[in-house]
Amino acid sequence: EEAVPFEDVLSDDYTMTQMLNNVNTHFDWQMDEVSQLFDSYQPVEFLYNCYVSLKGTNDDFIGDCVDCHRVIYHILKNNGYDCVLFTIATRPITQAHTMVIYKENGCYTLVNYRAVTHYPQGTTIQDIVDDYNKKHNFKKEWYWNMHRYDYEKNKFYTVDKEDF
Repeated sequence: EEAVPFEDVLSDDYTMTQMLNNVNTHFDWQMDEVSQLFDSYQPVEFLYNCYVSLKGTNDDFIGDCVDCHRVIYHILKNNGYDCVLFTIATRPITQAHTMVIYKENGCYTLVNYRAVTHYPQGTTIQDIVDDYNKKHNFKKEWYWNMHRYDYEKNKFYTVDKEDF
């Protein structure tokens, strides 16, 4: 599936906040079903198209954290951000979560639905994981992973922490 023409332009913190509010306003969180093995991977183009088709309506696109953050990832990527989808397999595993991290001027920023957390230079991805676990009173994670989407091949691939 091809994405509809791209229309979300981010020029500053205000437009970033507006975009996050727009995406989350049209998002209804629901856990993936057993038929999807509790985790489905839909292409970012499909999810972005769902989001765009619902703008200006009272309807929501339905999905889990992965789906919502794929839309955010697509918007950031198309605005030139160096970003990845970021998953933490928490303890307890039932609280595992996917978000987006982008890197700008050597610093990481974590996007979690509407929340944007900027980290100072020198912060590592593991520091961000540790901070997330601490904020949510989780034990040390099982693992964490980063993905990017290859728009030509229409598939996700793992990003090594050394490459981001």
